[in-house]
Amino acid sequence: DDRLEVLRWLLFDNQKVNGYIGPYRFLRWIVKPPADQKILDFLKGRIDNNLAIVEKRLAKTPWLVGDYPTIADISMCGYMYYPAEELGFDIPATYPNISRWLERIKALPGWKHPYELMPGHPLPGR
Repeated sequence: DDRLEVLRWLLFDNQKVNGYIGPYRFLRWIVKPPADQKILDFLKGRIDNNLAIVEKRLAKTPWLVGDYPTIADISMCGYMYYPAEELGFDIPATYPNISRWLERIKALPGWKHPYELMPGHPLPGR
């Protein structure tokens, strides 16, 4: 049953992907001065380990759960569209399978960049 696999990837995203990318982006890009480098290094290490799992999964299947997009794909992708300067890492240069997956998501009807969905972007002072 795909529903359990969707839930598994939603929880993985929440706890292991965006659960680390969001705070990392905030602490290195938005907070001034940026957070302590030890904290950033810890978060970045977790991000690298967890994105490696996603990269391996997407080497086997076009979407997280199989042959079609699900809410798990949409949930996980948001932060990954921010520029490398803002994220602190370059997804296309480091994760080719994730990069292709992000392109497939962009090709879905109605897709918009996360900044297009947020009123008042870009961030103040940027």
